[in-house]
Amino acid sequence: MDTTLPSSSSAAPLGLGLAWEQLRRMGPPGLIILLHVLFFYALQSGLLRQAAQALPKEVFVSFITPEAAPASKPQVPPKTVPVVKKAASPPSAIIPSVNTTPSPQLDEAARRVQAPYRGW
Repeated sequence: MDTTLPSSSSAAPLGLGLAWEQLRRMGPPGLIILLHVLFFYALQSGLLRQAAQALPKEVFVSFITPEAAPASKPQVPPKTVPVVKKAASPPSAIIPSVNTTPSPQLDEAARRVQAPYRGW
């Protein structure tokens, strides 16, 4: 009896496809663990100490100053402009107008509120 399982769009056998998916999932953490193991091995065996001794012990630093710019035409002082102050007048006061006449709707509502309840 010849049975075939449907696979994804690849022509790889079923076992190889599962192994590839597992490698894709476990590859990055495995690489990090391997790099840590190599680092600690180098630390233990003294390879890092040898690399640190190969570095120079003194570093010489010298500052490079730019050459003085050639003297060009003399600088002209900036032109001064007199400041003119405008006379500021205070803003005019806005007096709100008050309407003291009640509106007909408010008058009706006030009568309803003031009337005693006679539902007893």
